[in-house]
Parts: sequence; C-alpha cells; structure tokens
Amino acid sequence: MSIDTIGRRRLGAALIGLTVGFAALTASAQTYTTTYDPGQGTLPTAQGFLLQDNDPSTFHQQVSGGVLTQGPTTRAEAEYYYKSAPINLATTGATVDLSLRVDASTDTTYGSNNEFRRTGYQVVVIDTLGRFFAIHFAQNSIYILNTQSEGTPRKPFNTTDGFHTYTFVVSGGVGNLYIDRNPTPFLTLANSAPGSTATPAQIGFGDTSANGSSTVRLGQLRFANMA
Repeated sequence: MSIDTIGRRRLGAALIGLTVGFAALTASAQTYTTTYDPGQGTLPTAQGFLLQDNDPSTFHQQVSGGVLTQGPTTRAEAEYYYKSAPINLATTGATVDLSLRVDASTDTTYGSNNEFRRTGYQVVVIDTLGRFFAIHFAQNSIYILNTQSEGTPRKPFNTTDGFHTYTFVVSGGVGNLYIDRNPTPFLTLANSAPGSTATPAQIGFGDTSANGSSTVRLGQLRFANMA
C-alpha cells in the first residue's frame, strides 16, 4: 500500500471523525456556524472567506484531492483566510473543529526580550470585545496565546505524521484543545481580557504572522458560536 493511499485513508477517517464529533458538540445549541470544505474543490474565498495577503505578488494556496494546501509561505509573508463572526467568548463560547496536517512550520521567538513567539501556522478566534485565542502549530509542538505575548507553554506533539483532528472548545471563559477525540484536553487556557487585540471579531486560519513560514494541508474546518 502506498504512502499516498495510507494518507488518504487517514484523512478520510479524520474527516469522518470530525463530522461526527462536531455534530455531537454542536447538537445542543448553536447560534452561528460556518464551514470551509475543500472537498467542494474551491478555495475558501469561494465559500465566504476573505484572503489577507501582505504580498499579493505571490500566492501559495491550492485545492486538490479534497485538501487545501497552504504554503510554502516565506518568513516575511502573512497569507491567511478569515471570516467575520458574531463571537463572544465570555458568554456564548465557541467550537472550532479542523482536520490538519503540518508539512513544515517554523517556531520563532523575537522581540527585545524574546517576549514574542509565533509559529508559521495559526488558527485564530477573536470576539467582538477583542478577546482572542491563537492556536499555534509548529512541526513538533503546539501552544495557544491569548495576548500578543502570553499563553501556554509549548507542548511537544508531532503535527507532521498525518492528518489529525483538532477540536478547540471555549466554554465558561476557558479554552480547551483536544486532539483526535481524546477526551483529555491537550492544552487549556483562560480567556484574555477585553481589548487584547483591535482586530475585528473573526475566525481565521493560515500564516497570520510576518515572523514565520509554513506549508500545511487542511482537510476541513468548521466553526460554531455556541449559545
């Protein structure tokens, strides 16, 4: 059996798990949902998302075989998709479910006191009051930020060995990241204070920082703002 065949089977299993798990998570109550499905054969811009690209002369996004490949981006380039959403992380909470395989993603520390850290790929949830969570995916670790410089420690995890299902649930002012339907949270972080960012409320995914580079394959992304 070829590596490509094994990869497709793992992606299929991840997408089935993502669909079933997301349905269970959101069955009780939901006020807003949005989905990006590369299985439709189109880029996120054809499914209601906007593209932010600080270097329009280059474009590193393509859909093939039901997968969106994002990258390779350069370190100085930010290229990501986002969509406005009515989010209040303190009261209604949110759920993000995605199937993701990282091929390459840097993990950079910078600033006068090395107070900032960024990976080459992030999934970001921002609410209407400027609270946010940014899930950072490196090749061998994951961490979450809730301000520009504060968050969880880096936690080792091999994001490159295949498609994994990542589920991020915000409830009661706390965000929990689960991997491959394991009921034990992989990472946990409390809400940030209002005004932690001036960016409008949205869900975003891609290389959101001009301080990293990445190549990542996305099988599917779903978001729900929970009531």
